[in-house]
Amino acid sequence: MSYPERVIKSLDRGAAHIAANNPQLAIPDLEKVVAKTPKAVEGWAMLGQARSMLNEYAESERCYRKAVLLNPKNYEILFGLGLALSSQGKYQDATAYYLRAIDVARTDPINAIQNLASCHLESGNFAGAAEIYLALARQTDNGNFWALLGMARQGQAQYKEALNAYQCALERGWDACTLNIRSSECARLMGDGSGAIQYAKAALTVSPDNPAAQACLELASTPAT
Repeated sequence: MSYPERVIKSLDRGAAHIAANNPQLAIPDLEKVVAKTPKAVEGWAMLGQARSMLNEYAESERCYRKAVLLNPKNYEILFGLGLALSSQGKYQDATAYYLRAIDVARTDPINAIQNLASCHLESGNFAGAAEIYLALARQTDNGNFWALLGMARQGQAQYKEALNAYQCALERGWDACTLNIRSSECARLMGDGSGAIQYAKAALTVSPDNPAAQACLELASTPAT
């Protein structure tokens, strides 16, 4: 779609402000664009991005929905709407748009895949999250994905598998205190009291003043009733 010169200049100014991490300065120009040229998909998309950068996710959602109506097969727009929705806790709606973004992506849609897994995890779809995080962990061997896989497995009550994933994350240098606390929880729920205490003590060794680690050791040391 071709635009008048004034619209192009406003879009260019808005894009420059967003690129310079000044979204608040982009909004006046972009608001004028969509008010005068409501079919300017770039204006709605950039306005959605600017609102999202300002953590104004409801307004971002509104703008991205306008953009999706004008261009329903654009990865950045679908991803942006998914982000606006998931940032409001609307995980099921966000999942649909991340899936659509993945479907139309022309390059590796890793950001949409990661956010999709996060939506599954946050919404309690632990099996869906585990499937994605397992693939990502094997593909990248990144400690973060192993840790997230552990959380998904723990959510599935697959404590042995969760413990294995946490250990993989530990071996890759991830947050030792948090991972040992989670490992202690898994060991305790598996009925391994000595293991639970061992992991809790390891967490305290890393972070002696950590209240969560102290509470973890207290719980692990409490006899089951």
